Amino acid sequence: IVLVGGSTRMRRVRQRLAEHFPGKKLRVDIEPDLAVAQGAAIMAASLAGGGERMSEGQASSGSSSSSSSGQGASGGSNGGALTLIDVTPLSIGLKLEGDEFCVMIPKNMPIPFESHELYTNAVQNDTNLRLEIVEGEEKVASKNHKLGEFDIPIPPRPKGKNKIEVIFNINKSGILEVNAIDQETRKQASITVQSENLRQGERDKMAAELARLRVRN
Repeated sequence: IVLVGGSTRMRRVRQRLAEHFPGKKLRVDIEPDLAVAQGAAIMAASLAGGGERMSEGQASSGSSSSSSSGQGASGGSNGGALTLIDVTPLSIGLKLEGDEFCVMIPKNMPIPFESHELYTNAVQNDTNLRLEIVEGEEKVASKNHKLGEFDIPIPPRPKGKNKIEVIFNINKSGILEVNAIDQETRKQASITVQSENLRQGERDKMAAELARLRVRN
């Protein structure tokens, strides 16, 4: 964790951060402004195809394994080249019966990524199945950030007899598409979630965490 801002020089602030992020190293030996500039230069060189020209020292001084923006950096076999990999900042999945959160795309998963899962109806003779997509790390779905919801028509059958295939696909631009296919009727329904909505979930999580810290103080 790179400490940025004047308040992070206070011993009490560093102590509380260490308590809140156990096992994480607080980096006070890195100049934040310099790290940002170096990171931007490394990313620009990589996007421009010039990453292989960087020396090993240049690559290691301002890079990190992951960041809150949803990107990771890995060293190449030649020691100096970097491969920037977009990852999911938070887990994404479905809200199930009983307010359970079922993860379809785990946190820190490199994108693009796709996952498939079969689900059944929780209500007997239901003619409509609602799928709610949420993002977060809480096991209770309602405590996570809601990304959207959509319905798929299903034939009335006993509980657990409808078979619905749900497909989560997030592309390299961070756009999430969720498709549902009834295995009997082959009827389909889908929803698309833009990357801005996905990042909003991360912002909400940070705001909630800040509120909890203020209450503790």
